[in-house]
Amino acid sequence: MSTPDSGLRRVAIYTDRAHADLALPSGVPVASLIPAVVDVLPPGADPPPLRPYRLCEPGKAALDGTKSLSQQGIRDGATLVLTYAPCPAPQVYCDDPAEQLAAGVQAMQRPWSPGARRLSAALAASGLSGVAGFVAVPGGPGAPNLLLAFAAAGTVALLTVPSSGCGAPVRTMLCCLAGLTVLAAVAATAVALSGSGLARLAVVAACAGVWLTRIADRVAAAATGLSRSPQAAVARAGQAHDLLTGLVAVASGLVVLGAAGVIAAAPVAGTPRAAGVVFAAAAGAALALRARSHSDGAHIAALVAGGTATLGIALLGASFSGARQWPAGLAVALAAAALGFGATPASVSIRRGAEVLEGLALGSLAPLACWLVGLYSVARGLSVG
Repeated sequence: MSTPDSGLRRVAIYTDRAHADLALPSGVPVASLIPAVVDVLPPGADPPPLRPYRLCEPGKAALDGTKSLSQQGIRDGATLVLTYAPCPAPQVYCDDPAEQLAAGVQAMQRPWSPGARRLSAALAASGLSGVAGFVAVPGGPGAPNLLLAFAAAGTVALLTVPSSGCGAPVRTMLCCLAGLTVLAAVAATAVALSGSGLARLAVVAACAGVWLTRIADRVAAAATGLSRSPQAAVARAGQAHDLLTGLVAVASGLVVLGAAGVIAAAPVAGTPRAAGVVFAAAAGAALALRARSHSDGAHIAALVAGGTATLGIALLGASFSGARQWPAGLAVALAAAALGFGATPASVSIRRGAEVLEGLALGSLAPLACWLVGLYSVARGLSVG
């Protein structure tokens, strides 16, 4: 004896927020039932996004919206899942090939935003201020011109970049670099007034930059309060990441400036120039190999670029001694090695070798720094008794 069809289907409908047991008409198209189902289900804490919905059985394709439940074999006691339907962007079709090409280019290009306009104006003002500071000092060009140029450019950047409305990572990195520029100008001025050697300041700056790369993550976490407030860690993670980006950029700049100062300045009495070359090479290697510890592309790019620039400065310093053949050959060998490492994935042996090389570079920095600043000469001059 057949049971007459009541015209209803008793089904259980689940969403990611709640579920409900409903009795739905079996002869109505599914697309007409979905708005009523959405209204019946209890809302969540946040309003759902404005996207089309679909009904489906667990593990199966979505039900056809033009057919009814009975036409698609949905019986009493069935379980249905209410999910969001994908909303692909409509494909643009053009009759004119030139119009089709223009539409593709427009989809790929990045529009010129008001924030980009203000950032460009701030950077232009910073550069022009540096030019004004350079030409304002009479009797140049010389070191005073460069100091005033760096101080003026960094100060204007610090005053204008934060209000430009650019992205937080770019703003943080530019402000940190501008602060480094001002700090370098102030330190160089203090060295010039006190009469102390520029080489000593450069060695300290390079060592501070390498040390900063080792503790930048801890500094960023402490400055943004991640360790003090675990509840707000998710909200402050973005701030810590932006600050870490700026600190990595500052550390790379410190190492590059320090290496340049070591090579350019006159060495301390009793210290050969080759020691400065070896120190710059060790600092550059330590900086570039530190990129292995980061996963963010901006951090890796800053460390690799700073390390490569520092190694280049070391090779330039080696060429100043008169022997230009082996620095040129070493530069070509390093370029070939960089291309080889970039073209193939790093094996376990290469990673272990890079780790050992980084340890050797870090271990050699301290004795080389003590040699360059003249601590060994001071220790030899001490008398005991």
